[in-house]
Amino acid sequence: MKNIRAIILEKYKDENQFEKMADYIYRMCGTPRHRIALRFELEPNEDSQYPLEDILEKYWLQVADHLREFQYEGKRILEVELESPDGSGGIHSFATEIIGKRVYNKNNGETIDLIIEDDIN
Repeated sequence: MKNIRAIILEKYKDENQFEKMADYIYRMCGTPRHRIALRFELEPNEDSQYPLEDILEKYWLQVADHLREFQYEGKRILEVELESPDGSGGIHSFATEIIGKRVYNKNNGETIDLIIEDDIN
């Protein structure tokens, strides 16, 4: 995954439904659920499951909505809305550590490591 960017969904502008908690992070009113929406480019050897599934596990997040997947200038772009169901700080750490980075899985023989590094386009 690369070119990871937060996006603001139109529904987040409804103050009866969502409260802005931090840059790009919104809480569903009346619940502890925090959400963030992302757009990112899948690299040639990736599918829409990995490394996303490993990211979800690391930050205790879940997919709230698979918004869309499309091709743009020969690149596979995926948009998803992620949720921290219990309002934990995982989504805040996620936003700080992932947005603007490149994330991929690296096979080290015995293990597969989740690598987060600066995105150099």
